[in-house]
Amino acid sequence: GPGGDVPAIANEIAQLNAAIKQFTANGDAPNDLMDRRDMLLDKLSNLAQVSVTNLGGGTIRVDLGDAAAPLVNDSTVTWPQTLTAPGGKLGALIDIAKTGGVIDSYRADLNKVVKTIADTVNALHNPGGTGTNFFNYTAGAEAGSLTVNATTATVKTSTSGAAGANDVALAISGLRGGTGDKLYTSFVTRIGGDLKNAQRGEANANVLLNSIQDRRQSTSGVSMDEEMTNIVRFQRGYQASARTMSTFDQMLDTLINRTGVVGL
Repeated sequence: GPGGDVPAIANEIAQLNAAIKQFTANGDAPNDLMDRRDMLLDKLSNLAQVSVTNLGGGTIRVDLGDAAAPLVNDSTVTWPQTLTAPGGKLGALIDIAKTGGVIDSYRADLNKVVKTIADTVNALHNPGGTGTNFFNYTAGAEAGSLTVNATTATVKTSTSGAAGANDVALAISGLRGGTGDKLYTSFVTRIGGDLKNAQRGEANANVLLNSIQDRRQSTSGVSMDEEMTNIVRFQRGYQASARTMSTFDQMLDTLINRTGVVGL
């Protein structure tokens, strides 16, 4: 899962810190290693909020979400740590799975639907409560369970027991569109609304992300138009220098070979 990627990324960043620091101390610029480290920081920032501090000498400190200690400090990695609101994918997973969160709320709504269906059907199938319930419903902390309790021998289609009577079956059929159906419709509608809101939020976040990436590229990226302009400028400068050298050669040729010696 996403949490399992954190230590792998952190350990590699720590190793790169050590290597980059050594190269920098020797006066070198390990651009490939620094690009790799930047790429890992981008991956880490997808998982949680990331803050980077330059420690000097080519090394960095990386703070992750609301962890108490830095995830990476020079070549030291501190993981695992407690995260409560780290942002990113990890934050979304924590919000979904936490007690009283969205998933718990969905479970509660679904349990209400299932219990209502079981209770209303059982009230018609076993009105006195002394016979056999059609459904067996058990409440649960996470999700209740619903099973069919009646068998072919105990299922009841009529209270009179007369041959061909089906008043119980008709009454159960009449529950269609009632409280159970309405609760289920509300449950499905809620999930659909939440999904739509999440999709809108994702679209807005992507617009912001693309804008930030464009600004980042304008600062650190390579403009092909600018580089082509530089190439043309350097080419013209080279041509001008070559022309100057050619003129200088001609001048020397004239002075040395074509100027007469006076007095002989």
